Amino acid sequence: MVTAGHCLLPQGGYSKIGPVLWSNWHRGTGTVKLPGQPTYYGDLGLINTNIRDTSPTIFVGDKNSSTKRWVGGRHSVRAKEGDQYCTGGATTGQICRWKVTDLAWKVDTFEGDNYDGTLRWVQVGKKRGRCVNGGDSGGPVYTFRSDGYVVAKGITSASNTKDEPIKDTCLHFFTD
Repeated sequence: MVTAGHCLLPQGGYSKIGPVLWSNWHRGTGTVKLPGQPTYYGDLGLINTNIRDTSPTIFVGDKNSSTKRWVGGRHSVRAKEGDQYCTGGATTGQICRWKVTDLAWKVDTFEGDNYDGTLRWVQVGKKRGRCVNGGDSGGPVYTFRSDGYVVAKGITSASNTKDEPIKDTCLHFFTD
């Protein structure tokens, strides 16, 4: 299972659903290069799940929804400015009408007032209205196909930073 690296213990640790195979997030530093990786790449972690009877689906709707949509594949190209997308999160549920505004950003993140690390090479989306919140990290970033399937685009890494000056605008940072 893919999730946000900052949600996991270090590589070799054990999450609630299985062993952590790798993570490119180190607390106090942020994004690090994985072995053999030529560049920094967002905020990702991989867990070897012990769950066997799974299906490629995601929950859509509010945070208590039991409605699922089949994942029909992954997006075939990197995010580009103007792309529209939806997010899913444990805290906020589904939020749509995000629009990619910037690519390959570096963003400092904080745990309360304490510096936690720098996200490197994340994409930025904006919208007005309801924002993703704490607890939504690692949730899916996706679009809908005309046949009702979803197409995976990425993983939520963070939302508005603590010093964000843009009033009434949500910022969303994701790894595609």
